[in-house]
Amino acid sequence: MKAKTANEKRVVELGVKLPPITNKQIQYAYNNLFKSYCYQSKKEFICFDCGHKWENEKSTLLALTDNCVCPNCGNKLNTQDSKARELRVKNYYSVITTCQEFQVVRNFTVMKICKAYQPAEYSIKEVAQNWITPNGEVINYALQVAGLSRYYDQWIEDSKFEIRGEHRRYNINPVGIYPTKKVTEIIKRNGFKNKLYDITPVYLFSYILSDSIAETLLKANQISMLEYYIYDSSWKIKNYWKSICICIRNGYIIKDASMWIDYVDTLSEAKKDILNAKFVCPINLKMEHNLIITKRKKQRKIEERELNAKMEKERILKHEENLRVFNEIKSKFFGIEFSDNLISVKVLESLKEYEEEGEKLYHCVFKRAYYGKPETLILSARINGEPIETIELSLTDFKVLQCRGYDNEDSEYHDKIMELVSNNVQKIRKRAVERIAA
Repeated sequence: MKAKTANEKRVVELGVKLPPITNKQIQYAYNNLFKSYCYQSKKEFICFDCGHKWENEKSTLLALTDNCVCPNCGNKLNTQDSKARELRVKNYYSVITTCQEFQVVRNFTVMKICKAYQPAEYSIKEVAQNWITPNGEVINYALQVAGLSRYYDQWIEDSKFEIRGEHRRYNINPVGIYPTKKVTEIIKRNGFKNKLYDITPVYLFSYILSDSIAETLLKANQISMLEYYIYDSSWKIKNYWKSICICIRNGYIIKDASMWIDYVDTLSEAKKDILNAKFVCPINLKMEHNLIITKRKKQRKIEERELNAKMEKERILKHEENLRVFNEIKSKFFGIEFSDNLISVKVLESLKEYEEEGEKLYHCVFKRAYYGKPETLILSARINGEPIETIELSLTDFKVLQCRGYDNEDSEYHDKIMELVSNNVQKIRKRAVERIAA
């Protein structure tokens, strides 16, 4: 990717001037990134660090958690659950440094190759660099990766360093970091004191340079909240920022951010004052969390019962209103029926008829309480007494609003039904006029 911005062009210019990794930094990686293993059988042990072999005096296999000590190099060795006499391990390693105004995280892959009877072989290769500007912008300068590989960090080691776009492959969480870290003055000013707290260097540096909340959390030693803010739900931290500030002013360290957020969520739901130090700075967070959760569960059950009672009351009132409409308005049209000798159409005259109509034709004329709609009239088209379609007719303009058969589909008699209703709609209109006159 070609450098486009001024910062990207400076990274390309400065990147080639970075000094190579020192022998001391390389040796630290070789000594600290890998566990030491041995091969064992009932007859012998083989150290995968120095290649030395010695007899197994007990003629038994050690448990995987047991350690043995190599009599040659003195290293404590872990027994491996394998009969393989060759072992390859690759880990990430980072060196934190600066280059002019940039904070730079240099990332390496370190390989350890162990073979029986031979000393372990090591190799190291720089694969990516994260250049972080004073305002927290991250510019990735790295090798190319294999595009068709199923591994997102399959580096092409003979490729060239170039500017790369944003991708999680460049936010490397190394197994080891060289202990001597060189950081910019602005990063020191923003609270960094040589500790990363299991946060990837790129995230930590970019956040404390670009985000005042992250900077404040680091300076206040609210590390659990800082991790939660960076990796989990930053919006929740922002929602409760005033409560967190109260904790900071009172010197209260939140040791479990997830539990504290859940606790304050429940406090807020229970209408407690989450700006009161008494609530947001509990001496025993776990105990108070469990207490408020238990209380809230009981409250929810009470609220649920009250809500169900309210809904049931509303349902009864609605049903009574629907019945009133049905009896006062729809009853005026009872008895209307017309036929063409094959199909007969009649007004539905009871809730039972509505229910049967809905069940037989598999639609919602009863469930949706069409009997309670004052502006429409429901009719049933039948053959030999069995419903084939249900008609909803407007009592305003006396037009058919819908005419549905089984499962809301048109029956084969749909057109005849529509014609029959159209030819006899005057009977319904006349009854409506008589009702108004009355």
